[in-house]
Formats: sequence, C-alpha cells, structure tokens
Amino acid sequence: SPPLIVPARVLDPAALQATRNREHWQNGALAGLFAALIVGGALSWLRRRDPLLPLYLLLLLITWAGLTARNGYGPAYLYPALSWPQRQGVPVALGLAAMLMLQFTRAFLGTVRLPQADRLLRGMLLAGAALVVAAAALPPTWSLPLDLPLLFAVPLLCGWVSMRAWLGGYRTARFHLAAQVLTAVALLHAGAVRAGLLDHLAQRARRAPGSGGRADPLAQVARQVLRPHLLAVHEGRLLRLGQETRKGKMVSVAVVGLPRSG
Repeated sequence: SPPLIVPARVLDPAALQATRNREHWQNGALAGLFAALIVGGALSWLRRRDPLLPLYLLLLLITWAGLTARNGYGPAYLYPALSWPQRQGVPVALGLAAMLMLQFTRAFLGTVRLPQADRLLRGMLLAGAALVVAAAALPPTWSLPLDLPLLFAVPLLCGWVSMRAWLGGYRTARFHLAAQVLTAVALLHAGAVRAGLLDHLAQRARRAPGSGGRADPLAQVARQVLRPHLLAVHEGRLLRLGQETRKGKMVSVAVVGLPRSG
C-alpha cells in the first residue's frame, strides 16, 4: 500500500496539554457566543416577529456547524460516529452559510432599491447554490477549494453593497458594513494561519538578533527527521517521543521507527 502522509506536530506532554486546554477554551467560547446569539435572536423573534430573524438564526446555526466541522471539534465530540459531516458536510455548510449571508444582506438592506447591487447578489447566490450542489457530490479535496473563493468574495461584496446603501441614506447599513469588515479580517487571518504566514513571521522574529529566542530541541529534531510538518506513516512506522540522558543532561528526543530494508 502507498505511504500515508499526515500533518504532525512534535509536542512534549506539557505543551500537548496546554494546546488541548487552549482548544477546549476556544471551542467553548465559540459555542457560548453562538448560543447567546441564537437564544437572544429567538427571544427577540418571539417579541417582535421580525421576518428577518429566522433567516438570521439559520445563518448562525449553519455557520457554527461549518466552523465546528472545519476545526475538528464536531467530529471529535458532537458526532464522532458520522463521517459525512466532517467530509462533504464542511464545504456544504460553508457554502450554505455564504448563501444565507447573501440573502440576509438583500433582505436587511432592501437591495431592490439598488438594482445593480441586487443583480450582483443574486448572481453570487446562484454561484453559491451551484457550489453547494457540487460540494455534496464531489470529494472534499475538490469541492473545498471551490468554496474558499466564495467565502472571501461574500464579505467583500456585502460590504460594498452596505457602503452603497449607507451613502444612499440608509444609516443602519453602517452596522452591516462593520460586520462584513470584521468577517473579512477574520477570514484573512484564517488564510494567513492556514498558509503558514504567521508561523513564518514568528520564526523570523525568534531568529532576529537580540530577540532572545532559543530554538526548541523538539522542533530541531522534527525538521531533521520528519521533514517540515510532515510525518510518513507506512508499514508500522511509528513516532516515539521521550527523553534521554546525553552528556549528563536530560534532553527531549523524537524517534521514527523505520521498516527494515529487504
């Protein structure tokens, strides 16, 4: 069978526990934020019966589902026995969230008064619907790259429409514009993290003269033995982390068990 290449990070037990605690805290804060928004929106709908609120609540639910499926929290804790949500479900949820945001923008801003902007929003909606259908039928490795341009384009388009509505006298549009700017910044940050740009900048800062940063011995072993960020697992090949005494000092080591030749 061919080798399986999987992402790997070399962490000592203390760093691993700190990473898990940070991820649990982040996912708990995210769930609490969405729960507060959903409960607040539901209570507001019970009082006001605003026709926009059901669309807003559905947008929150789909966005939270897509985020938890994307970061692994959902498959690990919410539906570990299901495979579809963590595969095709990720691009489907992200595409639906983009479509709901486009429709919410049309309804909130009343873009029928802005024919050019409304045509662009409807065209993007059709593109989003096509991508959702494709995401449900294609493997995630094909469909997810198609969804990413849509996710970046939606806040830019909705922000532009909000700006036009604001300049046209609809003052409430400034709040929608602020939300789209924050969304665009968050997506750019996520893209920089995924591309490794932030890690690259952090490594350069640690190597800069006078920074006082010291190289992590586990990271050095990972670069020498595992290749950058990759671990080849094939025919029982294993990674073992431990400590050894070298020249009277306890040091962290990473060992890869290679299959015997011949």
